[in-house]
Amino acid sequence: MESGELRSPRRQHVARSFWGISSTTFPSVQSLQLARKAGRIDAEEQSRGIRIAFQDLLTGVSALDLGYAVMTHTVRYFHMIPNLDVKQI
Repeated sequence: MESGELRSPRRQHVARSFWGISSTTFPSVQSLQLARKAGRIDAEEQSRGIRIAFQDLLTGVSALDLGYAVMTHTVRYFHMIPNLDVKQI
């Protein structure tokens, strides 16, 4: 069977499967890239016996991506995120 013959039924199936689902249900490519980067940092730190809250990792990686600094009362874990500018309040 030619790939072109499969394409149409597959597209129809996908269209039927996802009809009515909001696009906000699925993360953006940027969100996936940020989550992967946070996951890499998490794996590196855990291999050294350091555990950082995943929420802090996502906050830090998002700030890096946007070129922002993180201002916080608790700088301890944020300083473990490479290249992140951290300011204590």
